[in-house]
Amino acid sequence: VYRLRCPDCSEIDGLEHRLALWRVSDGALLSLVEGGGHWLAYSPDGAALAVAQVEGVQVLAASDGSIRGMLEGFTAPVAGMALLPDGATLAAVHDTAPYTLRLWDLETGRAARVLTGRDPVSTLTNLAVAAGPDGRYLALYGDVWDLETGGRLEALEAAIVEKSHCASAGVAFSPNGGTLATGCYEGQLDLWSIPEGAFLKHIPGYTGWVIDLAYSPDGERLAAVYGVPDYRVQVYELPAGIPALALTGGRFTRVVYSPDGSQMATVAAAPEHEQYGRPAGVVQLWEAAGGVERLKLDVSDAVSLAFSPDGALLATGSLDGTLRLWEAAGGGLLFEARAHFDTVRQLAFTPDGLRLVLGSQDGTLSLWGLPEPEAAWQTYTSEAFGFTLDYPPGWDVLEVPNATYSTAVPQVWFSAGGWPPPQTGARPDIVLMVLDADPAPDWAPEMFDEYAAETIRLGEREALRVSGVNKESGYPETALIVPFEGRYLLALPAGGSRSPESLAYFDRVLGTLR
Repeated sequence: VYRLRCPDCSEIDGLEHRLALWRVSDGALLSLVEGGGHWLAYSPDGAALAVAQVEGVQVLAASDGSIRGMLEGFTAPVAGMALLPDGATLAAVHDTAPYTLRLWDLETGRAARVLTGRDPVSTLTNLAVAAGPDGRYLALYGDVWDLETGGRLEALEAAIVEKSHCASAGVAFSPNGGTLATGCYEGQLDLWSIPEGAFLKHIPGYTGWVIDLAYSPDGERLAAVYGVPDYRVQVYELPAGIPALALTGGRFTRVVYSPDGSQMATVAAAPEHEQYGRPAGVVQLWEAAGGVERLKLDVSDAVSLAFSPDGALLATGSLDGTLRLWEAAGGGLLFEARAHFDTVRQLAFTPDGLRLVLGSQDGTLSLWGLPEPEAAWQTYTSEAFGFTLDYPPGWDVLEVPNATYSTAVPQVWFSAGGWPPPQTGARPDIVLMVLDADPAPDWAPEMFDEYAAETIRLGEREALRVSGVNKESGYPETALIVPFEGRYLLALPAGGSRSPESLAYFDRVLGTLR
């Protein structure tokens, strides 16, 4: 219809940080307002415009941009955060100049203390913040805070700057709290004693910017994310600092260890996001011992990630503000929600695993409740046929035939609430039949009037899912055929696809087959 033209505006969008008001009918420029803003919202009657800025919300007259008032508050983006070991206090760094460090009480939602960092600060995007295991010391961007006194360890800070000639981009405390690892430009990776501040070791090897650092839970390894030109996650054996293994194949931005140290999770920037300077991309899970990729999650714009304390869940935060929860073992998506209006930069689980804290580019922190952890699943192993799988707590397992039940082929039954009456044709929640030949070519047409077959993945195996209308009952039916060790498992839920209780666990149980 028309183009918006602003002769006085910079050619580079947003360089001068001004807000432009335009008339919709003809595209005429009505007003330019200094300062700009992160978010905008009109009042219901259209007379006022609210502009979220760093230290509050400015209210303007929508007609000409004149200032009508100011709502005091704090809306600066959350650049980095760390949950203190007590699980009750969150240290959040807000992207101001100089930066602002706020200690939030998670029970009241109020800032218990506000500290101001050093100036200047060059960039705080995805700032690494590390809390010591005793909760006293907090490290970020070349600063080391003593939260007990509210002061900083200035002698240590001076030593870090003298050694590396820049503020630390990556920081991590050892699990025992006695060592601080700092990473900087040109591959500068150093170890320092805490709180004395003595220099312990320089770990050489690369020239890229050290973007992120993570200690293994036992403190025997240190993972370092190197940027351009190295593009790798290098894992070192400690205390010698000898390279142990490297993760390659992506432009990595984040790395975390699972609580038991068996897995590592990484974020690698995707080209479509990296070209705009956004560290968002794919999430991969790796075997920590050998650096072998286990799986890749179905997400392409992840920025942040965190394991739950029991290691069962992996949380990811995305560029568009979406929160996702994944099964760490199999990579299944459990939960998805638009949690914020802008990028979820930071994530942290509370020590009890029942809450999750998010920090966002939109200037807000959010606290999410999680369900009680599910009881550990049980394990069944068939000695006769050589397979193992897991099933829900409280369920029973029965090998058939036995004195009560008689079947033509070997079967294994899993039931959540007792066994069906003998010789009635009723099935328990999950039935496994062990067959020597592939039943699909003959069995599917004989059983179904109309059916569809698709190949799916269950854990590390491929399976054939067959769905259709049962010829005898006239009801929808579903089944899985899983090849293993030269045989075939034919798996059926109770009542075909008419039992939600069975179907809720059907794929999950079969997905553990090994």
